[in-house]
Amino acid sequence: MNSQADLEVYLLRSGYENVLWSDLEDYKKHIGSSEFYCQFRSILNSDNEQLVSRAIEAVVVLREPSLQQPLVELLRHKEAVIRIEAIEGLVGLEASEELYRILDLKEDGDYLVRSYVYWAVGILGSLKDVSLLKHALKDEVDATIQSSIVAAITRLTNDTIYLNRLFEYLKDEDYHVRSLTVNALADLNTAVWQKLIVHKLRELKQVETTPAVLSSIQRVLSEI
Repeated sequence: MNSQADLEVYLLRSGYENVLWSDLEDYKKHIGSSEFYCQFRSILNSDNEQLVSRAIEAVVVLREPSLQQPLVELLRHKEAVIRIEAIEGLVGLEASEELYRILDLKEDGDYLVRSYVYWAVGILGSLKDVSLLKHALKDEVDATIQSSIVAAITRLTNDTIYLNRLFEYLKDEDYHVRSLTVNALADLNTAVWQKLIVHKLRELKQVETTPAVLSSIQRVLSEI
């Protein structure tokens, strides 16, 4: 890579698993840190949503704090998918100090954005955020969001009551809810709950017919 155009082509051709830290570091050494981060900020402001998405993934690979603020700014992006990816990026950077910015989206018009907001609270938050989550659980009627909230409460409190409540979403008629819940259980995989989670996922695998959910189950089971 020799220019921002080369960097953009590299990012567009690379999936998340193919964005290599070594490639990015080599390019940074080639052009200098200041110019490198200037180019990244420019790319994150691009009108090309696919390019922005790839750049967010690369920011997580780089784990560069100076690129955190551009991700915060993307929380206000007009497209919900970019707002979601900005949340994921900040979680990937473990930017707990930006959680209050993410929480600004808890009334976002897109239900998936709100779901990811509460997922982020479960990762970046603390016990002091549990009351906020419980209040949100009373207000939200969408099962996708409820599942994320219950998973967040479970993660922060280690409360088996909420874990069992989370298991109920594995029976939801909406396969998106089931898939999201399977992924949430992967985040909750602790030594204490591992056998129970594996048991529940294997039970679901026996009756599940949706390929997307089956794929999530298989992936999670292979990681446990």
